[in-house]
Parts: sequence; structure tokens; C-alpha cells
Amino acid sequence: MTVTAPGYMHLSHSNAKKSWDRSSSKKAHKHLIDVWARARSALSHRKIKVFGFRCAEPHKDGTPHHHLLIYARPEEIGTVQEQVKRCALTAAPDEPGAQKHRAKFMRFNPQEGWAVGYVAKYVAKNIDGRALDETVTLDSKLNPEEMGDPEMCSERITAWARTNDIRQFQFFGLVPVGIWREIRRIRTPQTCKPLEEVRIAVDRGEYGDYLKKVERSPVELARRKQPRLNRYREIAPDQVLGVRCAGQLVVTRPHSYVIRRKFPGQETANHAAVRNSAAGAPSAPLDLCQ
Repeated sequence: MTVTAPGYMHLSHSNAKKSWDRSSSKKAHKHLIDVWARARSALSHRKIKVFGFRCAEPHKDGTPHHHLLIYARPEEIGTVQEQVKRCALTAAPDEPGAQKHRAKFMRFNPQEGWAVGYVAKYVAKNIDGRALDETVTLDSKLNPEEMGDPEMCSERITAWARTNDIRQFQFFGLVPVGIWREIRRIRTPQTCKPLEEVRIAVDRGEYGDYLKKVERSPVELARRKQPRLNRYREIAPDQVLGVRCAGQLVVTRPHSYVIRRKFPGQETANHAAVRNSAAGAPSAPLDLCQ
């Protein structure tokens, strides 16, 4: 599925369109995220669960569009398409080409190819462009004489994403990956059977088996309930402590670290001696290249 922003958010490559409202790439990206959020909310109200992968990349004029790989039940695919298109056409539904281009859908046929190939193309296209044909560039609608080196195009896409603070890849609808990361820290067998089954799947590196087991188990992240402020004097989120299963707590992060500025009054004699010595003196950048 491909979702595109309204025409008034696009700036033509050759000349500025009169309808352009001077929207930035970041604003257009936020609009597409809101469209998908409304569609997922509508599907949730209908008890329809979807999961998959999203990739954001720029058009030729720098306006982002989203490619989404969605898995759903066969009998629910029609409803998914209907709700996504309805949300995508909320803004400027009557503009020329909106009905045709705002949201496009394509169902995969296993006999013609797998969804992983569809995703791999966009991931490679937005990371380093290696092993891609020269026809795969910033925009598939470019003229033949405008085709460029895929590696150069991927560098431009990366610069575009970093400049506009755009997250290029995102999974949705799956169990949190944080549980996987914390269970990787557990090296000993556990008495809680569901947790032990998940731990074995993680220890073997079977991510598909992990998804199946953790979704049916009571395993969840445990956080340290300790109110604290960040450096901006805002309430920081609770830190991860470990995992919890059926009332059993397994601590994977026993230590908590705080970054503090050392004030002159707190400096001891030993600290002063190290700072004033040759070993404690700051090194020049050229020293790292020797």
C-alpha cells in the first residue's frame, strides 16, 4: 500500500505550484502519520487487527510518501482498504487525481513473489542502495536520462530524512521488541514456564517463535517506579528494571546510573592530581589518528 500527501503539500520540481501551501517535508510526514493513526483507530473499533511495516521516502520534490506492508485476515482486507482510503481522502478529496493516487493498494500473490521482496527493495533503497538496478532511484517515475546511481540516491534520501527528522522505518501491530532485548540478558533457566518458553526461543534466535509465544504468555516489561526529572526538568519515563511473568520478577538491570556535573567544590585531592597530570590532560584530535 502507498499513501501520498494531498497535492497542496507538494512542490513541483520544475516550477512552484500555485496550490502549494508551503508545507515542509516534516509537516507532510506528520499528516501521513495522522492518516494512518486514524485508520488504525477505525480498524480497532471494528475489532480488526493488522500488523506490518512502514517505510517513508521522498518524492522527486522532497514531499514524503509512505509505503506500507500490511498483514490482515483475507476477509478483512476490503475493510482495511476502505478505511485507509477514507482517512487519506479526508483532506482535499476533490482535487484532481486524489481518488486514483492518494492511496494505492496491491495484494500479494505468493506465486508471483513474497512480501519480503517488496520490503527489501525499499529498505535497500533507503540505506545504501547496493545491489540495486540503476532504474531504482528517488522516484520510479523519473525519465531514463534522469536515472542515477542507487548508492548516491540512498545518500540523498538519508540526508533528507535526517534533515527533516523523519523516521524512515517502523514496525506496527507487533509485540514490543523491548521484551526480546531484556530476555536476551537472562542466561539461566526460569521456574515460570511461560517465561522459560519465551527465553528458549530468544536464546535460539527464533524471532518468529518468540512472537507466537510472547503474545500468548503473561510476560511483560517491569519498570522501576522511581519518579525522576530529566535535564530539562521534566518528568522522565520509568526506567526498565526487567521482565515480569505471573507475579515473578526477573531483574535484568540491577544498576541505575545518573549523569551529574562535577562542581569544583566536590573535587578531591586525587581528582585534582589526575587532572593536572599528563595522563589527565585533554588530548588533541590528531592524537586519535596516530
